[in-house]
Amino acid sequence: MNLRYHHRPALEQLEARWCPALTLVALDGAGNLVVNGTPTSDTITFNFTADDQIQVLDGANPIGTFNVTGNLKVTLGNKILNNAGSGQVVSLDVNGFALSGNVALTLGTVINVGGGPSGYQIDDGDLGGTIDGSLSVTSGSGDDSLSLISVTTVQGNLTFSAGAGSDALTLDNGSAIGGNVTATKVNNFLLGFAPTPSTVDGNVTLNASGENVVNNFIFLGTTDARSSVGGSVFITTGNGLIDFALFQGSVGGNLIANVGGGFNNVILDSPSFLLGSFTYVGGSGIDTANLASTAGGTGAVVMGNITMIGGNGNNQLLIDANTFVGGTSINYVGGNNADVLSFSGLAPGARLTASLGAGADQFVIDSNSLGRADVDFGAGIDSLVMGPDITSIAFPLTFRNLP
Repeated sequence: MNLRYHHRPALEQLEARWCPALTLVALDGAGNLVVNGTPTSDTITFNFTADDQIQVLDGANPIGTFNVTGNLKVTLGNKILNNAGSGQVVSLDVNGFALSGNVALTLGTVINVGGGPSGYQIDDGDLGGTIDGSLSVTSGSGDDSLSLISVTTVQGNLTFSAGAGSDALTLDNGSAIGGNVTATKVNNFLLGFAPTPSTVDGNVTLNASGENVVNNFIFLGTTDARSSVGGSVFITTGNGLIDFALFQGSVGGNLIANVGGGFNNVILDSPSFLLGSFTYVGGSGIDTANLASTAGGTGAVVMGNITMIGGNGNNQLLIDANTFVGGTSINYVGGNNADVLSFSGLAPGARLTASLGAGADQFVIDSNSLGRADVDFGAGIDSLVMGPDITSIAFPLTFRNLP
């Protein structure tokens, strides 16, 4: 008997390859400009030549000019880049014109083998302009950035949903957001004022939970030119080594910071102006909240209440001289290590309530501008320190568990 062996043909699996090409640049039936694929050059530009007129360029190569009566929808894929200077640039050159609809960017992952940053870098060109709708960006796992620094106005909301990596959102030089700003997994945020203050009319939500990296959230301003948020500011961080938030602008609502482990530092520096309340919930690391004043004598202003709940690190709530608190309560809950609660500010209508917890805690009082104070020192070798500006306490004061 003759045996026959049959060989079934099969295809060999090839490795994944990222081949740059813009596969679709066209208007759909609703007047939306749809751009799909990956640019072949290091820069893709959306150049506005008039209101709702967009020229698309891949590097210096013009793809076409389109009358966009709807939205701009861009989906860019993964790319390997060999560039020492920058990442993959996406430029929205509005050039002082306006787009009636929304802008939505969905970005893949850029790996830069040339030494420059990996990721997509989105900017607003040189002249700025207006997006009448909303701007949304969803990025991949590179170090992606979105910078509006040329007096760009977004009438709606701005949303930036980042992936892994160290991602950044910058609003500076008079950029204005008419709605809310929501940034997820964005580790660096700047709301600037130079030379013109930038503004957000709605809320700012910065959610970096699960991101175990350094986070920096900066709101800048001077006495005459503050960056401003019309609504509230919400900050959530992960277990990064350092989480830092600096406020020198104005916030029309509340400021709520919920931080993870690591070293966390929230500073309301002069000339901060907070119309609502300040709430700080610490994590398992060292938590510090500093309501600071300058050497010239001006301080931060909080018109509402102050609440700080520290974790189990060495925590501090510092209310400096000339800082004004207009609310009715200052509440502090410490952890199980050495906490410092220091009050030198102005809070004539507020009741300070503190539970310092275990550990060698310290309560420093250097101002009589306080309604009353109730302090529970807890277990440990604790101390009461009177500062150089007062010789006696002129408000009702109750201590518990003070050795």
